[in-house]
Order: sequence, then C-alpha cells, then structure tokens
Amino acid sequence: MGPAWARRGARIGRLAAIRGQTGVPPPALLDAVAAVGRR
Repeated sequence: MGPAWARRGARIGRLAAIRGQTGVPPPALLDAVAAVGRR
C-alpha cells in the first residue's frame, strides 16, 4: 500500500524483535502481526 503501511509494518517488526530478545511475545502481539499480514 503506502509509506504509512510500510512504517506500521516496520514498527511491529521492531517490537517483535525486541520482544523476541526479552522473551516469548504475548498473544496480543502475534494477533497484531497476523492482522497486518492479512491486510
């Protein structure tokens, strides 16, 4: 889509990477990633 969509995806990716370093990502984060991936 547009730059805003790419920025949102990058932000979620960064959050997922940070969560991956600190432990298991919470289900809410996984749901957010899945929702963005479906769009």
